[in-house]
Amino acid sequence: HALNCLKESITIDFDKEEGRAEVLALIQESDLLIEQFRPGVMAYWGLDYESVKAINPQLIYVSLSGYGQTGPYSQEAGHDLNYLAISGALDLLRDERGKPVIPGFQIADIAGGAYRLQTACLAALLERYRVGEGTYVDVSMTDGVLPLLTFPLTQFWGDFDPREMRILSGGLVNYNVYQTSDGRWLALGALELKFWNAFCEAVEHPEWKRKQVFELSIHVFPKEDVAALFRSRTRDEWADWSMGKDLCISPVIELQELENSAQIDARKLIQAMPNGLQTIRMNPKA
Repeated sequence: HALNCLKESITIDFDKEEGRAEVLALIQESDLLIEQFRPGVMAYWGLDYESVKAINPQLIYVSLSGYGQTGPYSQEAGHDLNYLAISGALDLLRDERGKPVIPGFQIADIAGGAYRLQTACLAALLERYRVGEGTYVDVSMTDGVLPLLTFPLTQFWGDFDPREMRILSGGLVNYNVYQTSDGRWLALGALELKFWNAFCEAVEHPEWKRKQVFELSIHVFPKEDVAALFRSRTRDEWADWSMGKDLCISPVIELQELENSAQIDARKLIQAMPNGLQTIRMNPKA
């Protein structure tokens, strides 16, 4: 229910004549058709874009796949982890030993797939309004990950290897995570020097202030001094202390805390909806 709330699901056996007629009738009256099979499957069933365009010239037909409709991997099976690997994203997600870290949530599927699918549908609907006919759109989840790498790729192409100087992945003391006295964690995102230097003043350590961001590398600056400071208070004490100070400090909220988070509640991102004997939770604007 959390994944499919407010959706209507139907099952049609389109191998049978009456089932196929039902499918074609749905296509004829629809604005959008979204399919997520491997390239060629819909054509095998006679339901590819060129075939159904004759039934509904205004139809917007979107193919969502892992690798896209072309390329050597187009027919390969895959999941989120595979798309992150092929796109180069997994190379940037490594632990202290250099081992790629598997994210606990879907990056390629959602950011590279679902969000780009929505954008493609909206753009195609706008184009149909402009020209008066539908179109075909090829959405690849792997393709969608590449824009997420814009900053590290720009560094790499500029002869600056982001894997060596990990600006956004733990290589700076001012952009890092720190454990607190209660065993929880804080995120310090004081990437610009104005935030870091303001933090130094606020914690009464003006000697930590720097003039160049590279002076805050974990290989140059004594990170343990900052870590020791954060271990002096609990996570929530730090969060309360930093509120309103513009220091880019945030508590690392744990999953079981989300429903009671003041920020999540204020934005009404999680709401309970009755569904028979169950209670499902969803974003009503999703």
